[in-house]
Amino acid sequence: MATGIQISSEIEAKRPAIAAAIARREFERLHAFGQSSGFSVWQTSVNQANGYLSALAGAMALDNRALFFDYVAWAKVRMLKQGFNAGLIEFHLQAVMAALREYLSVDLLPPVDRFIDACLQAFPEFPEEVEPFLEQDAPYADLAREYLHALLHAERRAASRMILDAADRGAPVQDLYLHVFQPVQYEIGRLWQTNRISVAWEHYCTAATQLIMSQLYPRIFSSQRHRGTMMAASISGNLHEIGVRMVADFFEIAGWSTFYLGVNTPLPDILSALREHHPDLLAVSVCVLIDMKALEELIGKIRSDPSLDGLKLIVGGRLFNIDPELWRKVGADGYAPDAKAAVALAQRLLP
Repeated sequence: MATGIQISSEIEAKRPAIAAAIARREFERLHAFGQSSGFSVWQTSVNQANGYLSALAGAMALDNRALFFDYVAWAKVRMLKQGFNAGLIEFHLQAVMAALREYLSVDLLPPVDRFIDACLQAFPEFPEEVEPFLEQDAPYADLAREYLHALLHAERRAASRMILDAADRGAPVQDLYLHVFQPVQYEIGRLWQTNRISVAWEHYCTAATQLIMSQLYPRIFSSQRHRGTMMAASISGNLHEIGVRMVADFFEIAGWSTFYLGVNTPLPDILSALREHHPDLLAVSVCVLIDMKALEELIGKIRSDPSLDGLKLIVGGRLFNIDPELWRKVGADGYAPDAKAAVALAQRLLP
């Protein structure tokens, strides 16, 4: 019987050809209905096909339908808000399966067929909208709304001033991170997903928050070091920085010595840093399915290296929030849904 790893590997190996076959089917459908089918439409279809195939390959490797369902549900909202109708999105899934039947080995098809058929059955129940992340009665709710308004109106200095003023009035940095930066970043992601802001503006808001976080560093690095040493990184390909950076900062506030390696860190460089500095703990963030293979490779290399014996490894990110038991399957020592929980978990693992 074919394994998920075999299926995933073949999908990734043949992905360019399969993506082109999916785009061709959609191109022909659009042309048949007299709709625009120029190069930009072709490129959009290829990009979407690559996204579906990467998500499918990652979910198949982990034998986890929920992860693929989540990607399709996310894409449904994104495409609806871009003006596509639900029928075309369902056709996209059908085109994915048709192209896979054309290119995958015959013995690999039954599990994939069941995977996608289950997704098509669930598709009508996937939401068409995403609820806002800023809650009326949440802590610091007014500040979070004002901060978001400032970012969306390119008032970066005002945004910085309101955060620093809140800190001067006694707001703990941890609270500003968890109750302002985190929900606002989620909301900015929702606004991009629902086509209310451009990717360029999403990048502007994220860069502004990163700058303002750095302005809080004098308050973070003034605390005494009395715990162990931790290292934080996002593996190569992951460009989502704020979450893992928050984790490193929370550890710093809690008295740990920290090494923050940043985003998109190549696996060999993470391993070299671990061997050079010998931290007690490594925290790794993974947000998209395509990065799971690299995470498993990293964990495998750590576990097989005698010089890293005793290193504790915790994981986090969107995928682990979808399936809180996923950390066991990849061989980590634990999972945390946010920075505060990551510190608490580390203190249990390394009392």
